Amino acid sequence: MYSRALTRDIPTLFGNYTPTLSDLYLFGIALDWKSNEGLFSTLKTLFIMDDDPDVFDEIECRELIAHCRSLETLQWSCERSDTTVHFSDIVAAEHLTKIMLHDLTVHFQPHLLRLSSKIAVLDLSCQFKVHGSLDVLFDIIDELQDLHQLTFNCDYLDVKEPLGAVHKRAGLLKLTYLRVGLEHGEFPSALFHLLSSFTLLKLETLDISRSLYHGGAGWTELTSQYELSHLPSLVSLETTCDVVAEVLVGIMRRSPSLHILDLQYRGFRHFGELLAVLGDPVDGDIICPNLSKIICPYCHPGYQEYVEMMSKRNTWANEGRCKELRGGTIISFPLEISGLAGNIPRM
Repeated sequence: MYSRALTRDIPTLFGNYTPTLSDLYLFGIALDWKSNEGLFSTLKTLFIMDDDPDVFDEIECRELIAHCRSLETLQWSCERSDTTVHFSDIVAAEHLTKIMLHDLTVHFQPHLLRLSSKIAVLDLSCQFKVHGSLDVLFDIIDELQDLHQLTFNCDYLDVKEPLGAVHKRAGLLKLTYLRVGLEHGEFPSALFHLLSSFTLLKLETLDISRSLYHGGAGWTELTSQYELSHLPSLVSLETTCDVVAEVLVGIMRRSPSLHILDLQYRGFRHFGELLAVLGDPVDGDIICPNLSKIICPYCHPGYQEYVEMMSKRNTWANEGRCKELRGGTIISFPLEISGLAGNIPRM
């Protein structure tokens, strides 16, 4: 259902009898959830797109979830970030397995009751208002035992208290995909908390995202304060922010299965440091022995460093100590700019 203008005065639909209705898409429409209760009780998928801050108030948001008793997938987008929801209301829907909230304002409050949620996919690309420290948020996701994919992509973070000390948590044992980015000064410590407090044994993809306009300040001093978890299943490490090389290396040293290193950031200034580490074993141990591809479209490393690292890695590959890094896949910036395109070794 779609309305070009905000629509509120909608009569009871279909006689309030839709016993087989499973998917509903609402664009710019606010319904009387109580009058149309029968319409929503069988829904499996609900997609809401609202571009007006008056479409839903907090009470209507709560009623929406209460009446969609069979809901499994909820995708809710708001163009103005003025629609406000409480995460505790969302997870109260016991059959939800997939939640995608984009550009809403989401409140997180300390949760006293144990969650029985079946959520497997959680995408929160929103504004966060946390009533306490970010530990409140971590406590909540700690209880989402079926979670496989988790995205925190927050362009505005309002927290009442700073993060406390790291303590080990038992959740996220099934997590395979994690994307995290917070537009806030606590972003570095939040990331380190996540990677230190949870045992991420099945994590396959880690995407560290943040605005391209923020530098790498605040990272280095944290590397000695946290003991990152071992990441035995991680195969892809991606970043779109200016993370210092020391941080990436710390993650890579705990990721023996890493295949792909993807550095999608125009201002990445530390590629030379990464090249040196990749070509310099520590106590005979080669970092990321399964690494086979590096993507760095905006990096311009020194040619000599690049050749030396490639030569070493491929020598070790011939000895059976690591996988081969092919010259055609290790870097994807336009080599012809520097006049080196014809000189890259093809091993």
